[in-house]
Amino acid sequence: AFDFAARSSPRAFAVLRDVRTERVTLHVEAAGLKNLTVVAGPGAAGTLLVDNGHPLLGRITGSGCMATAAIGIFNAVGDDRVRQTALALATYGLAAERAAAGDPEPGPGTFRARLLDEVAALAETGVEGVRVRAG
Repeated sequence: AFDFAARSSPRAFAVLRDVRTERVTLHVEAAGLKNLTVVAGPGAAGTLLVDNGHPLLGRITGSGCMATAAIGIFNAVGDDRVRQTALALATYGLAAERAAAGDPEPGPGTFRARLLDEVAALAETGVEGVRVRAG
């Protein structure tokens, strides 16, 4: 269950607090210049931090839905839910970083279109630049 109570914050599209599945807990804050995602499994020895993302994700409709779809896709092909979830969010965040690149930085409408293109192009452009680290 998602907590969309962050509507009072103009920069946060959603603050996901303690979203639990069987084995994964997510805590996401979309604020400031960096999206930091913490992915940890209950009883897990560690936490994974995802350093990919862009603040423009918080200004478009559907970014959370796309992130959830990425998590489902990655978890369909791997057994380690924590690692697969972190990789999904990092890959999605990388696509967002690529979509926001350029001078000047795009507005939300242009960013959304570019994000769809960047996600679709991941098979060709690769995932170099994905940043997941132990927390």
